[in-house]
Amino acid sequence: MKKLFGFILLAVTLAACAFADIPAAEKAAINELGALAGRTPLYSVENGHVGVVDLHDANLTKLPESIGNLSGLYLLNLSFNKITALPASFGNLKNLKWLYLGNNGLTSLPESFGNLTALRTLELGDNNLTALPASITKLKTNTWDKDSPDLRKNKLPVTELQKLLSDDAAKKQAKKQRK
Repeated sequence: MKKLFGFILLAVTLAACAFADIPAAEKAAINELGALAGRTPLYSVENGHVGVVDLHDANLTKLPESIGNLSGLYLLNLSFNKITALPASFGNLKNLKWLYLGNNGLTSLPESFGNLTALRTLELGDNNLTALPASITKLKTNTWDKDSPDLRKNKLPVTELQKLLSDDAAKKQAKKQRK
């Protein structure tokens, strides 16, 4: 994880030069995220698209619908904010591999969340989730990175966890939620 965020800092320096080269819809999304956070997001531009966005601990309470325009995004860190819901367009982030949404106030996920089939790391710990969308079953996979998905400290019953995890893994996550 440290290497990834070190990469982000280096990439941000390069991104400033490449901002002019990204599609207008992606520029608008970055600008809207920055306006909501009150600061410029850390981001990288690769192959003409925004690949990484880091806005952890930015006091965000919501995300713009335009976030779904970041079609090349593969790493998104929005942990330690106050986000309670994700826009429906979130499911358009189909290249997303690493998603960090822990320590927010999420109460639900949009049905489109199941479109994020490239995910390898999913961090949703320390939220207020009580249910998962039916589409989440599309993410049930053996390609998860170690310790993922992280759903600890939510309010999800085992039956909800079983949508995403094997029966044994769901029972282990349910125990972690109680801690």
